[in-house]
Amino acid sequence: MAPPRPRIFGSTPLASAHRLALTLQVAAAVRRWLPRPATPSPADVHVTRFSASALPELMSTTSPVSLFMSHQHMEALAHLRYGLDCAGGVVLLTGAIGTGKTAVCRAFLRELPPQVQAFHLARPGSDRKSLMIDICRGFGLHVDPAASERAHIDQLNELLLRNEAQGHRTMLIVDDAQRLSPDLLEQLRLLTNLETDRCKLLQIVLVGQTGLRDLLERPELRQLSQRVVARHHLVPLAREEMVAYAHHKLDASGIAGLRLSRRAAWTLHAWTQGVPRTVDQLLDRAVATTLSRGALTLDASTLARAARNIGLSHMRMPWPWSPQLAGTSLTLVLACAGAVAWIDRGEKSHAAPRPAPAPSLTATPVLLRPVPTQPPPVLIPSATAVSTAAGPEPMVAMLQRWRASSSDWPGCARLPDRLRCLQGRTSLQELLDLDLPVVLHLSDESGRSGDAMFQGIDAGQALLRFDDKSLRIPVEEMKQRWRGDFTAVWSSPPAFSRPLRLGDSGPAVAWIRSSLSRLHGRVGSRVDGTRFDASLQAALRAFQRQEHLDVDGIAGIKSLVRLAQRVDGDSARLAPPASP
Repeated sequence: MAPPRPRIFGSTPLASAHRLALTLQVAAAVRRWLPRPATPSPADVHVTRFSASALPELMSTTSPVSLFMSHQHMEALAHLRYGLDCAGGVVLLTGAIGTGKTAVCRAFLRELPPQVQAFHLARPGSDRKSLMIDICRGFGLHVDPAASERAHIDQLNELLLRNEAQGHRTMLIVDDAQRLSPDLLEQLRLLTNLETDRCKLLQIVLVGQTGLRDLLERPELRQLSQRVVARHHLVPLAREEMVAYAHHKLDASGIAGLRLSRRAAWTLHAWTQGVPRTVDQLLDRAVATTLSRGALTLDASTLARAARNIGLSHMRMPWPWSPQLAGTSLTLVLACAGAVAWIDRGEKSHAAPRPAPAPSLTATPVLLRPVPTQPPPVLIPSATAVSTAAGPEPMVAMLQRWRASSSDWPGCARLPDRLRCLQGRTSLQELLDLDLPVVLHLSDESGRSGDAMFQGIDAGQALLRFDDKSLRIPVEEMKQRWRGDFTAVWSSPPAFSRPLRLGDSGPAVAWIRSSLSRLHGRVGSRVDGTRFDASLQAALRAFQRQEHLDVDGIAGIKSLVRLAQRVDGDSARLAPPASP
């Protein structure tokens, strides 16, 4: 047996640990040799423009001097503008605490034209009468506190009629709306009923925290939720946007050259999680400390100390990658890998051979066939599909749901009126979202197959119609028998052949504009109602957001099906679940 190869430090774990410690010392020395960024001298620091009293105001989220509009804040402002253009209705602006809701509202109020009378109600009353008194006073009306609630509503209605007669519009912005009770929210909905034969008289913007969205989902507030024509939710800033926001605030402070270091940017986001108000608070404290030292660069340690002083919680700290640390990091990785390999080799050379493991008595599950990956949902309109795509009986039953007096299936190419076929492969959830009666191709374990009309789900049971018979089977059983193929019938706009988008024109665009106007008031200009312009795109986006569809501003099949269902209450839909 050959003698073991001599090693410099031996083969014990203690010797390996000694080698690793030596490697770390060398890496630390190399790091000290790396060039460091130059620190500005106190003579180069211009602090004469710094005012300790003005800095907190400049760092404020709502300060007009330091207002920063990220992409999502500009989108929120666009929703408020769209709500102003709508003839009545409610706009919903929500977001977590400190995400800039009030800043967006104030920016919107500053840009309003003179012909718009707006009132920002920051602290709404706690009951219906006090709420009406606050609204009337906010619009400059003389209020008698002893008068009844009805008298206050009549007084407000007279103001709205005067403004409408002069060509002016009236808007009410209610802040902290999540504090309102369902009764007060219902009172605001009733105010949207103040109207003439031509238009609604009052536009309302509800601004509140995330709980406001959940509040509007309650059954007793369903009518108010249906009045919402546009909604937007603000979230904390991503790191890149937060860095741009922080530098914008530092520039607005009037201190030339004040900047965040790279590590400080990561630290700032870790402590604040991208919430603008928290960023303002932390910058306010850290800037004062940095300037007191005669420096211009906010470093990570200063931010961390300031964060602890104001009571922030350190949630997470993703470590930034710096080119200067690349060599050191690589050295550490190689050193650790080498140490582990050295120890492992030493142990293997002196270790006795291990006995073969005993056979396991635990059964191992075996997959007899690979689990197929479900394809993404696809909806493909078809005007030329052959009638053999599905059996005639379910297809006739589905066609009769559209009030078509036909005893035979004519085929997709010869459907009456504006009815068209929709065929493809999709998931059960997509079918439920589509909310149309569909014909499914089902099969059993023996390979036999047939077609059935799917009518909905009730209490975990799928409602099917097959050979003039209605039956209920468990949803899971239906999913096992169905491979995703479906055929549906829908009512399309006139002359519709493809998804419509900005710049398109034609009768289908006119139908979309007319349908949205019936739901939410006049949409855009009436000069050219057949053109897909920016106003129609904004209205369609608001509708898609309200219906929880993909908000892309494109009139695809899903959006058109849902729009037709909202406009025509008699359109064919899935059967609702039975009441308990």
